[in-house]
Amino acid sequence: MQLSEAEQGALMEVGDFGAVTAGRLTEQLGTRTPWRRLVTAGLLKACRTQRLGVVLGLTDRGARAYTELSGEPAPYVRAPGSLTDRAFQVEALSALKAEGYRLVQADRKLGGGVRGGAPTDLFVRFHLRVPEAQMEALEAYWGEGRPFGKGETYQAVLGHPVLYASLSGNGIQVSGARKLLSQHAGHITEWRYPLLIAVPEETREMRAYLRRVEAEDRARWGRYAASRTRADQPYIPPVRLLVVSPPQ
Repeated sequence: MQLSEAEQGALMEVGDFGAVTAGRLTEQLGTRTPWRRLVTAGLLKACRTQRLGVVLGLTDRGARAYTELSGEPAPYVRAPGSLTDRAFQVEALSALKAEGYRLVQADRKLGGGVRGGAPTDLFVRFHLRVPEAQMEALEAYWGEGRPFGKGETYQAVLGHPVLYASLSGNGIQVSGARKLLSQHAGHITEWRYPLLIAVPEETREMRAYLRRVEAEDRARWGRYAASRTRADQPYIPPVRLLVVSPPQ
């Protein structure tokens, strides 16, 4: 199939990210984006979701066409749940990029879900560098941190928090947030920055949980004021909840 320039652009956009919402594709490429023709041609698959609207991903045929156009292997993201997760991650990262955050590393899910398995094209977390103005303020107060080591999964580097974004199982709920906070409690004190969690909406349960966590954390922080090396040490909330609303 001979693709027009617009069709090539749409196919490349989907292939570059692994999955995108139809709303984002329209926002990026204009209202005449030919994604429906690419679906009819069997190059893209369209999944209708409650949270994100239509999510677009490559078919096997579309992956081959992407590789022919780009010279790069296409990411293998095919299952509806995986496509929805990736599209949501794209939205979360785009929102943070607009604030000045920079993606440093994406950690891949291991095949079979076991340590030592081959990495897949699915992402479980993202390491970000905070906006430059915030990094300058952190370094002015705490001193320059060590460089970020590419390939390291869990890192405690100044100004490099981790983002989690998923819609699997209705997204990250209170139980998931509790687990992530426990996992990264020691990292937050080294990042000097909150853990980043993206959700499609802030539920009443999540709001109540995070308020309770921050209140307990502030009380604990206050009790140890006398032991801090500097009296003006700023308080660091444990979590920043990012509510992501994708373009429709």
